[in-house]
Amino acid sequence: MRRENWGGTHDIGGKVKWIEFHPDPRVYIKNYTNASAEILENVKTPAINLVLGLENVLMIMRDSRDFYRLLLSLQKYVGNKNRKAVYLINRDIVESMMPGFFLPPELERVATTVVETRPYPTGAILTFKKSINPVVIGTTIGIDVGGIVSGERNSHL
Repeated sequence: MRRENWGGTHDIGGKVKWIEFHPDPRVYIKNYTNASAEILENVKTPAINLVLGLENVLMIMRDSRDFYRLLLSLQKYVGNKNRKAVYLINRDIVESMMPGFFLPPELERVATTVVETRPYPTGAILTFKKSINPVVIGTTIGIDVGGIVSGERNSHL
């Protein structure tokens, strides 16, 4: 099922749970917490939790209390051995909509790892900005998927 009205335009991958958007951040956070608990009861752990569209939730934050309520709820998952979460956040979008109380460093503070990506036509450059493993901080790696991203076919694939 396509979910064009909820941010995504393509239905790909094996979604386990779709969390309906709610305009009240407290309700949305509660729905996310309940969905996460339900999923972790029924899947083999450790599970990978890929979270897309956090920017949509950040846009509905009414004040600093909502924002820090969200941060505290995310922080509760740090150290949870049943899941590894990856939150993909577009920094440019977050910075463009950010009220005064809302700072990217606060988001980075609760993250165990922060990776900056710079895309190019057939892949991306990843730079580790923060990590619980100090050896990888500052490390840059390239991921090239060839023509898969650009639609071209490489003869060496």
